[in-house]
Amino acid sequence: MKGEINVISYCNPPKNILAFTKFFFENHDPIKIKFISTSKSFIAKIENIDSVDDVKELVNKEILVLEEDMRQDDDAIYWNDLIGCEVIDQNSRSLGKIYKLENHGASDLIFIKTDQEDIIIPLEDQFLSKVVLEENIELFSHVSIVGKTIVGNNTKIWPFASIGHQPQDLKYNGEPNELIIGSDNKIRESVSINPGTKGGGGLTKIGNECLFMLGSHIGHDCKLGNKIILANNAALAGHVVLEDRVYIGGLSGVHQFVRIGEGAFIGALSMVTKDVIPFGMVYGERAKLMGFNLVGLRRLGVGNKHIKELKSVYESIFCENSTLQKRILDINTMNNPLIHKVLDFIKAE
Repeated sequence: MKGEINVISYCNPPKNILAFTKFFFENHDPIKIKFISTSKSFIAKIENIDSVDDVKELVNKEILVLEEDMRQDDDAIYWNDLIGCEVIDQNSRSLGKIYKLENHGASDLIFIKTDQEDIIIPLEDQFLSKVVLEENIELFSHVSIVGKTIVGNNTKIWPFASIGHQPQDLKYNGEPNELIIGSDNKIRESVSINPGTKGGGGLTKIGNECLFMLGSHIGHDCKLGNKIILANNAALAGHVVLEDRVYIGGLSGVHQFVRIGEGAFIGALSMVTKDVIPFGMVYGERAKLMGFNLVGLRRLGVGNKHIKELKSVYESIFCENSTLQKRILDINTMNNPLIHKVLDFIKAE
């Protein structure tokens, strides 16, 4: 032997080490390495190391490369990026911060510094949250996204939003759950969105093109359609269903398991404890149905004929003295799609 060394590569895949040309010892002294064999292991010759005695001083030494040379993929996350990151468990508790990562053959290991004993976790899917951020996501500062969470294309999330943290349900006991957020949504400052629970199928799901204003809350197991607006500090309890184009005014609350139909309007400062029909308009401390959302209907381009027919049906259903079932059976739908939606919603209750 004339000073050859066996180099263990921590690149992924290991052969990527051959792409580097600049190497350094831990004291930052540059070294020149020529790889002689790469068939089964990486055998290399270091310039000016010519004997076995010289090589003995290098046993178990680390050989480094420049970080800018290592970053060949701008979208990749490297080990160094994880150092100092806080680790959060599925119950939103901080375990500590990562202080090193090591490869131990079977898997890579994360070392977490805590106030007591250090924690070691394998860097494998079964131990990690599965946050998926699709294309063109914009995250402003201090956004927290955890758990099995998918955020759709072109969504913007403003500071201090809390996405995917433990449901606010005392029955929740760490079961697997999920949060799916569609595309083109705007999630403003301090919004909180919780994933599902076992009692609701384990899934909270949000559609596309929604606006959630400052401080609004979407509870566990909620199902939201498209183009929904929650004004400042509006809150949805668990298991709430909102169909498309629902508007909920500021400081309003929606009771758990309530359904709100397409195009409905909830006035500010309302507490909604019962289902709201499609295109209905409700408001009040204990919100009551006050009519139809005429502004919303006109914005959708609904003609006067269909609106008048809908108003007539509204009066027949909610203003006459007979059983609800009989009133519904007596309705003439007049081939009006809006009337069909209202009746289908009521029948599905």
